[in-house]
Amino acid sequence: MFRKSITFVLCSAAALASLEDACAGVVVVDPQGMPNGRALLQAALNGAADGDVLLVRAGTYTEMLPTAPVTVSGKGVTLIKDSAGPVFLGHLAISNVPAGSTFVVRGFRFQEGPITVGLGLGIGSIPPMLSVQSSPGTVWIEDCEVRGAPGFLSGGFFPLHSHGAGAIDVRQTGGLTIARTSAYGGAGIGSSVSKQISNGGTALSVDGVDTYVVSSFLEGGPTGSSLTVNAPVGGHGLRAQGSTLTVHGSGLVGGDAFGSNAFPPLAGAGLFLVNDAATLRDDVVVAGTNWIVPGGGHTAITNLGGTVSTSSTPSRDVEVSSPGPVRTGKPFAIFLYGEPGDVVVLFAGLPAAPLASPAFEGAFVFGLSAFVGPIAVGAIGGSGQSILQFPAAPALPAGLDEMTLVIQAAVASGAPTLAGASMFVQVGPNF
Repeated sequence: MFRKSITFVLCSAAALASLEDACAGVVVVDPQGMPNGRALLQAALNGAADGDVLLVRAGTYTEMLPTAPVTVSGKGVTLIKDSAGPVFLGHLAISNVPAGSTFVVRGFRFQEGPITVGLGLGIGSIPPMLSVQSSPGTVWIEDCEVRGAPGFLSGGFFPLHSHGAGAIDVRQTGGLTIARTSAYGGAGIGSSVSKQISNGGTALSVDGVDTYVVSSFLEGGPTGSSLTVNAPVGGHGLRAQGSTLTVHGSGLVGGDAFGSNAFPPLAGAGLFLVNDAATLRDDVVVAGTNWIVPGGGHTAITNLGGTVSTSSTPSRDVEVSSPGPVRTGKPFAIFLYGEPGDVVVLFAGLPAAPLASPAFEGAFVFGLSAFVGPIAVGAIGGSGQSILQFPAAPALPAGLDEMTLVIQAAVASGAPTLAGASMFVQVGPNF
């Protein structure tokens, strides 16, 4: 456990001035529309301002049309689960997050099923469950489960098919952090009549994005099992192009391969790189299983240009409470995971694009020009896990009591190492 002498000072008066952009309005979203909640997530997003916090209560958000994605453009908001039950959502499409803003999604379960029925109209027609496009700002995904929809096999005299959908797809975005999240590519669905290829979906695809993945699991979807005239490919755990990747303490698994004819299917890669720079630490990366031709398919790490460096240094992590906001005056906790004897320093700041550090192994995930710390210092005990219990979140000056910050840990003992990070979302006591 941490020493009893640990102190927690979230913000001094001087430091608060640099965090004013983190404060925001708060909107309650409730599938029943009560009490004081908006029934539809789309309506709440439409009315939200850049920087707002949306407290999303348990339920299934299918919106007016179950097959239509929830869309948001031109703003960075915090979507955070705010009740004990699960929050289910179908497709979420984010675009044009402004520079200097961050879009946060925490505690959601993105599911296939009734929400996506009818979207498949042919090859590759099903969109990713969570997509981000053309955003100068950054995106943060934490404590989520994202399952790409399976391919859609239409009926009729000449059945069509579709590839499995990707789970998370991020393109041309200022930065991406994924923490303690599981993502699964959708399964391809083939047709023995049309005999077309049906690839598995990729769990996480990034294109031109500085990306940090910590304590997460990414698994590509399997191929369709019907006969095909070309070789279907299992989805990749993580596919990157023109990106910088930092992956710590995570599992990357390629999609399995099924189906058989003159063009045997190919298993997916755990990590598929195209002109990237990737740093891996304490990760498990494996290719999918080819159930037709043993060993047939991509290697665990398939590198088509770029550089890959690996490290066996154990991954460390930090998490603020359970997936939910901290309320002023209410108790909360910070969980730390590491090696026994680690001396750990905690910092808080505004979320930013992941930035590799020459002095520490790992990446910073807060803006170096707007951070506060150290806010706590201590040592991890023999269990490898410590819990900082705080009896009450500190009261902040008026106008700063609704904010979204990031808390990151740095290990100062031994080899200097940057650990994982977690969102600190604080709202007033009346929410």
